[in-house]
Amino acid sequence: MLYVTQILISFSQLLSWKVKETQRIVETVGPYPHQNLKLVEFVGFVGAAIDVEVVAYLLENAIALEKIVIDPRVSHVSKIHEPEWENRERVARDRAKQLESMLPVGVQLVII
Repeated sequence: MLYVTQILISFSQLLSWKVKETQRIVETVGPYPHQNLKLVEFVGFVGAAIDVEVVAYLLENAIALEKIVIDPRVSHVSKIHEPEWENRERVARDRAKQLESMLPVGVQLVII
C-alpha cells in the first residue's frame, strides 16, 4: 500500500485480476496523509471490493487530490482469454460511476 511520502504527485496502478475469486485477508491501515498526491490512475479497474477500498483510502488520505482516472480496459492478451470482456468493462464502468458519491469537493472523476 502507499505510505507517507512528501514528493509523490502522481500514482498509477495497473490492476490485474484472475477470473476466479479467492479469499483475502482484509487489513486495516492507519491514516497516512499524502500531502502532494494530485493524480491517481487505475488501469484494469473492475469495481471489486478491493478496488473501491483503495479508492476510498486515497480519497480520505490524499489531501491535495485533484483527479482520479479509472480505466477498466485491459490488454489485448487478456481479452483473448476472456470472451465476455466487453460486458465486464461495462459493469466496471457502472461501478466506477458509483464512486462519484464518495468524491470530496474539488476532486474530479474521469472514467475512460
